[in-house]
Amino acid sequence: MKGARWLIGSALGWAALGLAVPWLAAAETADLWAVAGDAAGAVTVGTGGRVLFAGPGHATFLPAQTPAIADNLRGCACFEASVYFVVGDGGTILKSTGPTGAAFISEVSGVTADLLAVAPLATRLVAVGAGGAIVRSVALSGGGWTPVDSPVEATLRGVAGQATSAVAVGDEGTVVRADPYGSEWAEVVGVPAEGAALYAVATLTDNRFVAVGSGGTVLRGLADGQTWSRMGSAGTGELYGVTVRPGAGELVVAVGADGMIYTSSDAAQSWQAVDSSVSRTLRSVTWTGADFLACGDHGTLLRSLDGSQWSDQTPIERATWGAIKALSR
Repeated sequence: MKGARWLIGSALGWAALGLAVPWLAAAETADLWAVAGDAAGAVTVGTGGRVLFAGPGHATFLPAQTPAIADNLRGCACFEASVYFVVGDGGTILKSTGPTGAAFISEVSGVTADLLAVAPLATRLVAVGAGGAIVRSVALSGGGWTPVDSPVEATLRGVAGQATSAVAVGDEGTVVRADPYGSEWAEVVGVPAEGAALYAVATLTDNRFVAVGSGGTVLRGLADGQTWSRMGSAGTGELYGVTVRPGAGELVVAVGADGMIYTSSDAAQSWQAVDSSVSRTLRSVTWTGADFLACGDHGTLLRSLDGSQWSDQTPIERATWGAIKALSR
């Protein structure tokens, strides 16, 4: 009885603080829309405000402590010693309060548009979303989010930046670019996407960009973000996520519908299909510095050390009481 009273009391206490109760949030399977991390940990986010976190090794994901929100969370980014930012529907922005991603607080975005992706730039963070929405923070530590004039009304679904420029990609083959601070954005004309939706973008080791989208579309952009070429297709299905393992032996990994995973070892010019062991749609993929992580529908989580061999790490839906106690300390 004492243990039961503790659990009930903890749940009521978290609810009183406006925080989601992990064991309730994990009771139903939710689609996972984005994943980010580094060697010290990882975070994945999804439907109904779901946030899961893992420590080093990324072997076990548990529900994080978050504000009590029901909005779908669509994008996340990790930078500087496991600091995480999460974005979602209705202009939702969350920031982790510690280095593990175990707890989050809300930040004011200044917009009500659905935000679908977020990325660190040179000195700020930028989030993009529905109707061409673009917002940026006052610093890499977040805060002070303000809308930025957007040159397009098409939904922007992916964003990335490097030393010389930033780009965002979206519906109908839309590409917009900015300086590395994300202050002024302009639409890129002549993108050879043939109207394909572009869902994600990442940077190659040499600061070029690679974007993926519908119908197996793969584009590669120069470092200035203004000149794009069409690469060899990665299959014919939807590609929703792309990431790059930088350095010697650079490897590009793209994921998509029906559990598809493709890899490229020649800077996205040609692709090889990889067996993911699942048929569920994969929505996002990231290189953490130690391994690849991919997430998708029905709570799917996959892990790979080399991009070729993948293990299914979809978490058990209910966390243990011990894990709940650990999260509340």
